[in-house]
Amino acid sequence: MKDVIDYRDAAITLIDDGIVSAEDLAIMALKYMSQAEVQDMLDYNGIAPLTQAQKDYDIDNDPMFKSLFSS
Repeated sequence: MKDVIDYRDAAITLIDDGIVSAEDLAIMALKYMSQAEVQDMLDYNGIAPLTQAQKDYDIDNDPMFKSLFSS
Protein backbone atom coordinates (compact mmCIF):
# COMPACT_ATOMS: atom_id res chain seq x y z
CA MET A 1 0.00 0.00 0.00
CA LYS A 2 1.27 3.46 -0.85
CA ASP A 3 2.05 5.93 1.88
CA VAL A 4 -0.54 8.67 1.99
CA ILE A 5 0.84 12.17 2.44
CA ASP A 6 -1.11 14.50 4.71
CA TYR A 7 -0.38 17.75 2.92
CA ARG A 8 -1.67 19.85 5.80
CA ASP A 9 0.91 18.26 8.11
CA ALA A 10 3.55 18.65 5.39
CA ALA A 11 2.78 22.37 5.12
CA ILE A 12 3.10 22.79 8.90
CA THR A 13 6.41 20.93 8.76
CA LEU A 14 7.63 23.41 6.13
CA ILE A 15 6.95 26.17 8.66
CA ASP A 16 8.51 24.26 11.55
CA ASP A 17 11.63 23.55 9.48
CA GLY A 18 11.98 27.23 8.55
CA ILE A 19 11.52 26.60 4.83
CA VAL A 20 8.60 29.03 4.63
CA SER A 21 7.14 31.47 7.15
CA ALA A 22 3.63 31.04 8.50
CA GLU A 23 2.70 34.42 7.03
CA ASP A 24 3.96 33.48 3.55
CA LEU A 25 2.15 30.14 3.65
CA ALA A 26 -1.07 31.84 4.76
CA ILE A 27 -0.79 34.30 1.87
CA MET A 28 -0.16 31.43 -0.57
CA ALA A 29 -3.20 29.55 0.71
CA LEU A 30 -5.46 32.61 0.65
CA LYS A 31 -4.45 33.50 -2.90
CA TYR A 32 -5.09 29.91 -4.00
CA MET A 33 -8.52 29.67 -2.35
CA SER A 34 -11.71 31.08 -3.88
CA GLN A 35 -13.56 33.94 -2.20
CA ALA A 36 -16.23 31.48 -1.09
CA GLU A 37 -13.65 29.14 0.46
CA VAL A 38 -12.02 32.01 2.35
CA GLN A 39 -15.42 33.23 3.58
CA ASP A 40 -16.36 29.71 4.69
CA MET A 41 -13.05 29.29 6.52
CA LEU A 42 -13.48 32.62 8.34
CA ASP A 43 -17.11 31.81 9.21
CA TYR A 44 -16.19 28.31 10.41
CA ASN A 45 -13.55 29.75 12.73
CA GLY A 46 -15.82 32.54 13.98
CA ILE A 47 -13.61 35.34 12.70
CA ALA A 48 -15.49 36.58 9.64
CA PRO A 49 -15.79 40.37 9.48
CA LEU A 50 -19.25 41.78 10.00
CA THR A 51 -21.14 43.18 7.03
CA GLN A 52 -22.33 46.78 7.24
CA ALA A 53 -25.89 45.51 7.77
CA GLN A 54 -24.72 43.42 10.73
CA LYS A 55 -22.87 46.42 12.18
CA ASP A 56 -25.95 48.63 11.76
CA TYR A 57 -28.39 46.10 13.23
CA ASP A 58 -29.99 47.26 16.48
CA ILE A 59 -31.60 44.36 18.35
CA ASP A 60 -33.35 46.74 20.75
CA ASN A 61 -35.44 48.09 17.85
CA ASP A 62 -36.17 44.74 16.21
CA PRO A 63 -39.94 44.07 16.39
CA MET A 64 -39.44 40.30 16.09
CA PHE A 65 -37.05 40.30 19.05
CA LYS A 66 -39.36 42.51 21.12
CA SER A 67 -42.36 40.24 20.38
CA LEU A 68 -40.53 37.31 21.95
CA PHE A 69 -40.41 39.08 25.30
CA SER A 70 -43.68 40.98 25.32
CA SER A 71 -46.52 39.76 27.48
